[in-house]
Amino acid sequence: YIATFCPEVGGSLIGLKHLDSGLEVFHAPTSEKELRRSVYLYGIPVLFPPNRIAEGTFREGETTYHLAIGDKKGNNSLHGWVESSPWTLKEAVVIGEAIHVTMGYTHQTTDKSYVAFPHTFTLENHFVCTTEGLTQTLTVTNTSHKPMPYLLGYHTAFNRAHVTGVQIPLDRRIPVDNRTLPTGELLPLNPWELEVTKGKSLLLEEVMDHHYLVCGQEAIIRTDRGYQIHYGWDQHFPFV
Repeated sequence: YIATFCPEVGGSLIGLKHLDSGLEVFHAPTSEKELRRSVYLYGIPVLFPPNRIAEGTFREGETTYHLAIGDKKGNNSLHGWVESSPWTLKEAVVIGEAIHVTMGYTHQTTDKSYVAFPHTFTLENHFVCTTEGLTQTLTVTNTSHKPMPYLLGYHTAFNRAHVTGVQIPLDRRIPVDNRTLPTGELLPLNPWELEVTKGKSLLLEEVMDHHYLVCGQEAIIRTDRGYQIHYGWDQHFPFV
Protein backbone atom coordinates (compact mmCIF):
# COMPACT_ATOMS: atom_id res chain seq x y z
CA TYR A 1 0.00 0.00 0.00
CA ILE A 2 0.87 3.67 -0.40
CA ALA A 3 -0.79 5.87 2.24
CA THR A 4 -1.05 9.66 1.98
CA PHE A 5 -1.65 12.03 4.89
CA CYS A 6 -2.12 15.77 5.29
CA PRO A 7 -1.33 17.05 8.81
CA GLU A 8 -2.11 20.65 7.82
CA VAL A 9 -5.74 19.83 7.01
CA GLY A 10 -7.48 17.61 9.54
CA GLY A 11 -4.60 15.25 10.29
CA SER A 12 -6.31 12.37 8.52
CA LEU A 13 -5.45 9.85 5.87
CA ILE A 14 -6.48 11.22 2.46
CA GLY A 15 -5.33 8.41 0.17
CA LEU A 16 -4.63 4.69 0.21
CA LYS A 17 -3.48 2.83 -2.91
CA HIS A 18 -3.31 -0.95 -3.16
CA LEU A 19 -0.26 -1.59 -5.31
CA ASP A 20 -1.06 -5.11 -6.57
CA SER A 21 -4.44 -4.07 -8.00
CA GLY A 22 -3.84 -0.37 -8.56
CA LEU A 23 -7.01 0.38 -6.61
CA GLU A 24 -7.37 3.74 -4.88
CA VAL A 25 -9.38 2.70 -1.83
CA PHE A 26 -10.51 6.20 -0.87
CA HIS A 27 -11.56 9.22 -2.87
CA ALA A 28 -8.34 11.24 -2.89
CA PRO A 29 -7.78 14.95 -3.66
CA THR A 30 -5.38 16.06 -6.37
CA SER A 31 -4.07 19.00 -4.33
CA GLU A 32 -4.21 20.59 -0.88
CA LYS A 33 -6.36 23.35 -2.35
CA GLU A 34 -8.91 20.79 -3.51
CA LEU A 35 -8.84 19.13 -0.08
CA ARG A 36 -9.45 22.42 1.72
CA ARG A 37 -12.38 23.21 -0.55
CA SER A 38 -14.30 20.04 0.39
CA VAL A 39 -12.64 18.19 3.28
CA TYR A 40 -15.59 15.81 3.73
CA LEU A 41 -15.11 14.29 0.27
CA TYR A 42 -11.68 12.75 0.76
CA GLY A 43 -10.15 9.96 2.84
CA ILE A 44 -11.28 9.55 6.45
CA PRO A 45 -12.09 12.98 7.95
CA VAL A 46 -12.43 13.06 11.76
CA LEU A 47 -15.70 14.63 12.95
CA PHE A 48 -15.75 16.12 16.44
CA PRO A 49 -18.57 16.71 17.29
CA PRO A 50 -20.14 14.80 14.37
CA ASN A 51 -23.37 15.22 12.44
CA ARG A 52 -25.92 17.99 12.74
CA ILE A 53 -27.11 19.44 16.04
CA ALA A 54 -30.25 21.59 15.97
CA GLU A 55 -29.38 25.28 16.37
CA GLY A 56 -25.90 24.04 17.32
CA THR A 57 -27.09 23.83 20.93
CA PHE A 58 -27.11 20.93 23.39
CA ARG A 59 -26.77 20.49 27.13
CA GLU A 60 -24.58 17.98 28.95
CA GLY A 61 -24.47 18.04 32.75
CA GLU A 62 -24.36 21.63 33.90
CA THR A 63 -22.96 23.02 30.65
CA THR A 64 -24.88 24.28 27.63
CA TYR A 65 -22.90 24.22 24.39
CA HIS A 66 -23.46 26.61 21.49
CA LEU A 67 -21.59 25.36 18.44
CA ALA A 68 -21.04 27.32 15.25
CA ILE A 69 -23.76 26.99 12.61
CA GLY A 70 -22.16 25.17 9.69
CA ASP A 71 -25.42 24.16 8.01
CA LYS A 72 -27.03 27.55 7.48
CA LYS A 73 -29.96 26.17 5.46
CA GLY A 74 -31.02 23.88 8.30
CA ASN A 75 -29.69 26.14 11.10
CA ASN A 76 -27.59 23.31 12.51
CA SER A 77 -24.01 22.85 13.60
CA LEU A 78 -22.19 20.55 11.16
CA HIS A 79 -19.41 18.06 12.00
CA GLY A 80 -17.40 20.31 14.33
CA TRP A 81 -14.10 21.89 13.32
CA VAL A 82 -11.18 19.47 13.71
CA GLU A 83 -11.56 18.01 10.19
CA SER A 84 -10.22 21.25 8.69
CA SER A 85 -7.94 22.37 11.55
CA PRO A 86 -4.14 21.96 11.46
CA TRP A 87 -2.75 18.89 13.22
CA THR A 88 0.86 17.93 13.86
CA LEU A 89 2.77 14.87 12.75
CA LYS A 90 3.84 13.20 16.01
CA GLU A 91 5.24 9.94 14.68
CA ALA A 92 6.16 8.28 11.40
CA VAL A 93 8.22 5.13 11.94
CA VAL A 94 8.70 1.65 10.50
CA ILE A 95 8.47 -1.18 13.03
CA GLY A 96 9.12 -4.55 11.45
CA GLU A 97 6.95 -4.64 8.34
CA ALA A 98 4.47 -2.07 9.65
CA ILE A 99 4.41 1.69 9.12
CA HIS A 100 3.13 3.67 12.12
CA VAL A 101 1.86 7.23 11.65
CA THR A 102 0.38 9.36 14.44
CA MET A 103 -1.26 12.76 14.02
CA GLY A 104 -2.01 15.01 17.00
CA TYR A 105 -4.48 17.81 17.65
CA THR A 106 -4.59 20.02 20.76
CA HIS A 107 -7.60 22.14 21.74
CA GLN A 108 -6.53 25.10 23.89
CA THR A 109 -8.19 27.95 25.76
CA THR A 110 -6.86 30.38 23.16
CA ASP A 111 -8.60 28.63 20.26
CA LYS A 112 -11.60 30.37 18.72
CA SER A 113 -13.66 27.17 19.14
CA TYR A 114 -13.03 27.15 22.92
CA VAL A 115 -15.89 29.62 23.45
CA ALA A 116 -18.33 27.11 21.94
CA PHE A 117 -16.68 24.02 23.42
CA PRO A 118 -15.02 25.10 26.71
CA HIS A 119 -12.68 22.15 27.25
CA THR A 120 -9.02 21.58 26.61
CA PHE A 121 -8.40 18.17 25.08
CA THR A 122 -6.10 16.29 22.72
CA LEU A 123 -6.77 13.92 19.84
CA GLU A 124 -4.29 11.31 18.60
CA ASN A 125 -5.04 9.68 15.27
CA HIS A 126 -2.85 6.58 14.98
CA PHE A 127 -2.53 4.55 11.78
CA VAL A 128 -0.76 1.24 11.21
CA CYS A 129 -0.27 0.17 7.60
CA THR A 130 0.89 -3.38 6.74
CA THR A 131 0.59 -5.75 3.79
CA GLU A 132 -2.71 -6.84 5.35
CA GLY A 133 -4.25 -3.37 5.25
CA LEU A 134 -4.78 -0.33 7.45
CA THR A 135 -5.81 0.02 11.11
CA GLN A 136 -6.87 3.34 12.63
CA THR A 137 -7.16 4.13 16.34
CA LEU A 138 -8.22 7.55 17.62
CA THR A 139 -7.59 8.51 21.26
CA VAL A 140 -9.40 11.41 22.95
CA THR A 141 -7.91 12.81 26.17
CA ASN A 142 -9.80 15.34 28.27
CA THR A 143 -7.23 17.72 29.78
CA SER A 144 -9.78 20.13 31.26
CA HIS A 145 -10.90 20.22 34.89
CA LYS A 146 -14.46 19.02 34.25
CA PRO A 147 -16.24 16.14 32.47
CA MET A 148 -16.32 16.52 28.69
CA PRO A 149 -18.89 15.08 26.27
CA TYR A 150 -17.29 12.57 23.91
CA LEU A 151 -18.67 13.04 20.39
CA LEU A 152 -16.82 11.36 17.55
CA GLY A 153 -17.51 10.21 14.01
CA TYR A 154 -15.87 9.69 10.63
CA HIS A 155 -16.88 10.84 7.15
CA THR A 156 -15.16 8.02 5.25
CA ALA A 157 -15.16 8.65 1.49
CA PHE A 158 -14.55 5.58 -0.66
CA ASN A 159 -13.55 5.76 -4.30
CA ARG A 160 -16.45 4.53 -6.45
CA ALA A 161 -14.26 3.65 -9.43
CA HIS A 162 -14.20 -0.14 -10.06
CA VAL A 163 -16.84 -0.80 -7.36
CA THR A 164 -19.46 -3.35 -8.38
CA GLY A 165 -21.36 -3.91 -5.15
CA VAL A 166 -21.60 -3.27 -1.44
CA GLN A 167 -22.72 -5.25 1.58
CA ILE A 168 -23.52 -3.35 4.80
CA PRO A 169 -25.00 -5.01 7.93
CA LEU A 170 -27.93 -2.61 8.24
CA ASP A 171 -30.45 -3.39 10.97
CA ARG A 172 -32.96 -0.54 11.08
CA ARG A 173 -33.34 2.86 9.48
CA ILE A 174 -33.19 6.07 11.53
CA PRO A 175 -35.05 8.54 9.31
CA VAL A 176 -34.09 12.20 9.14
CA ASP A 177 -36.35 15.22 8.66
CA ASN A 178 -36.08 18.09 6.18
CA ARG A 179 -33.24 19.57 8.28
CA THR A 180 -31.36 16.24 8.09
CA LEU A 181 -31.90 15.72 11.82
CA PRO A 182 -32.87 12.26 13.14
CA THR A 183 -36.56 11.97 14.00
CA GLY A 184 -35.94 9.51 16.84
CA GLU A 185 -37.77 6.69 15.05
CA LEU A 186 -36.40 3.22 14.33
CA LEU A 187 -37.98 1.81 11.16
CA PRO A 188 -37.67 -1.52 9.34
CA LEU A 189 -35.54 -1.61 6.20
CA ASN A 190 -37.17 -1.21 2.79
CA PRO A 191 -36.63 -3.86 0.06
CA TRP A 192 -33.66 -2.06 -1.50
CA GLU A 193 -31.95 -1.65 1.89
CA LEU A 194 -32.48 -5.35 2.56
CA GLU A 195 -30.67 -6.07 -0.71
CA VAL A 196 -27.72 -4.03 0.55
CA THR A 197 -27.49 -6.24 3.67
CA LYS A 198 -27.20 -9.32 1.41
CA GLY A 199 -24.59 -7.82 -0.86
CA LYS A 200 -26.83 -8.17 -3.91
CA SER A 201 -26.99 -4.47 -4.68
CA LEU A 202 -24.79 -3.07 -7.43
CA LEU A 203 -23.50 0.50 -7.21
CA LEU A 204 -25.60 2.61 -4.89
CA GLU A 205 -28.35 3.52 -7.32
CA GLU A 206 -30.25 5.28 -4.57
CA VAL A 207 -29.09 8.02 -2.23
CA MET A 208 -28.84 6.87 1.40
CA ASP A 209 -29.70 10.10 3.19
CA HIS A 210 -30.88 8.47 6.40
CA HIS A 211 -28.95 7.11 9.36
CA TYR A 212 -28.87 3.41 10.19
CA LEU A 213 -28.44 1.12 13.17
CA VAL A 214 -26.14 -1.76 12.22
CA CYS A 215 -25.94 -5.36 13.46
CA GLY A 216 -22.33 -6.08 12.55
CA GLN A 217 -18.87 -4.56 12.48
CA GLU A 218 -17.84 -4.82 8.83
CA ALA A 219 -18.94 -3.65 5.40
CA ILE A 220 -17.69 -5.30 2.22
CA ILE A 221 -17.09 -3.48 -1.05
CA ARG A 222 -16.65 -5.62 -4.15
CA THR A 223 -14.60 -4.44 -7.12
CA ASP A 224 -14.07 -5.47 -10.74
CA ARG A 225 -10.37 -6.08 -10.00
CA GLY A 226 -11.00 -9.34 -8.17
CA TYR A 227 -10.42 -7.75 -4.75
CA GLN A 228 -12.78 -6.90 -1.91
CA ILE A 229 -12.43 -3.98 0.48
CA HIS A 230 -13.31 -4.91 4.07
CA TYR A 231 -14.18 -1.86 6.18
CA GLY A 232 -14.46 -2.65 9.89
CA TRP A 233 -15.34 -0.53 12.90
CA ASP A 234 -15.30 -0.70 16.68
CA GLN A 235 -18.24 -2.33 18.48
CA HIS A 236 -18.97 1.01 20.16
CA PHE A 237 -19.95 2.51 16.80
CA PRO A 238 -23.37 0.95 16.05
CA PHE A 239 -24.47 3.60 13.54
CA VAL A 240 -23.74 4.44 9.91
